[in-house]
Amino acid sequence: MLKKTQNQSPTHHLTVLYIAGLSVIAGLFLVAQMIAKKSLEYQFTSSRVINIAGRQRMLSQKLSKVSLAIKFSSNPEVKKQRQEELQDVVQLFQRSHEGLKWGDSELGLPANNNSPKVKQMFAEMD
Repeated sequence: MLKKTQNQSPTHHLTVLYIAGLSVIAGLFLVAQMIAKKSLEYQFTSSRVINIAGRQRMLSQKLSKVSLAIKFSSNPEVKKQRQEELQDVVQLFQRSHEGLKWGDSELGLPANNNSPKVKQMFAEMD
């Protein structure tokens, strides 16, 4: 009397559930990959900012060192070399400072990504 059609067979029902389950797993995998990619991009940007900020610390120390070398040098040639070195350090320091404030694609720094507190601190320095 009752004839089983293919749609009602247990095998077909399990196949549909299996495909649905695999689809959900694939979707979750894709979402996880997108989240991981965004996280890695953020970490890369943050690492560049931290690296440049650390370099600023090193450059400030170098400014002091070169300035003292100029002051205490009696040799005019050495003084001239140190003055040129000082100019280079100041230029790099200023460029890095501006990059940290406003962003610099060549340095890998994001544009205007600072919090209001950081912007306030930069304003106080300037």
